[in-house]
Amino acid sequence: YLNVAYSTDFRCLNAMNLILCCVPQDATASVLNSIAQYASPNTIIMNCSTKAWIDKELKQAYSKLHFVEAKIIGHAISIEAGKQAAIVADATSKSVQEGVSSLFCPFATVVFEHPAVVEKVNQIATEIGIRAAVTLEQEVEREKLPPFIKEVLIDNVCAGVMSAYVRNDLGHFAKQIVADLQERKDTNERNL
Repeated sequence: YLNVAYSTDFRCLNAMNLILCCVPQDATASVLNSIAQYASPNTIIMNCSTKAWIDKELKQAYSKLHFVEAKIIGHAISIEAGKQAAIVADATSKSVQEGVSSLFCPFATVVFEHPAVVEKVNQIATEIGIRAAVTLEQEVEREKLPPFIKEVLIDNVCAGVMSAYVRNDLGHFAKQIVADLQERKDTNERNL
């Protein structure tokens, strides 16, 4: 999706105007430090590690560089399949925001807010998805259905219904379930 060059040779970084750092959490600090040593002034350096953050000392030591935290909301396989992702980034200057947005525009919408929320919402969405998959698996086993049915239900029905909900494109049956859930929620709130 990205029409960009990639390299592990830090010597070529002085010719780049935007550098995307996507490395495991435990390698982030050392890789960002190496990048900063080779990058030219005004280069945008984006850290995409979900749980690793750019050190304040590094930002101070290389104040002529534009460090950006950019956290991804999305699942790698879904993004590869063409599903839209979101990037939450903390770039403050307009020119840096434009550079970040232009990089990700083919596959993601960029929101400029503090990206700390990304880990939390990814955790919540993952937990809800896993809980639904485990519950469905238990029901398939209880009904003594063939194991492949679980895959069809999770990958096709559950994912499809969730996507239809987001697009506001639910069928009659699913709309009735939404209405029933909303009615239960309203009743519970009134009873409090």
